[in-house]
Amino acid sequence: MINDLKINLLERESVMVDANKLTFFDSLVPPDSNLFIYHPSSTGNSRTDFLEPQKNNKIKILVGKILKTYPPEKWLLLSLQAPTIHMLK
Repeated sequence: MINDLKINLLERESVMVDANKLTFFDSLVPPDSNLFIYHPSSTGNSRTDFLEPQKNNKIKILVGKILKTYPPEKWLLLSLQAPTIHMLK
């Protein structure tokens, strides 16, 4: 993914964090860093719903946290890995 985005990790700080840790534990992220958030579909949810991740999550809380950290003109790129049937069996 880093190569696909053409990001040089040596140019600026990069942070990889779980969505719940970022959201609920007041993790500090420098606003000029690259931020990679994993498990966003489980934000505020005790389980990850593979088939309907939007069903029970609290993604608006995560979005609010991001908006408090980054200026409105900051570009965000969302990447999704869709589950496949053989992964779920």
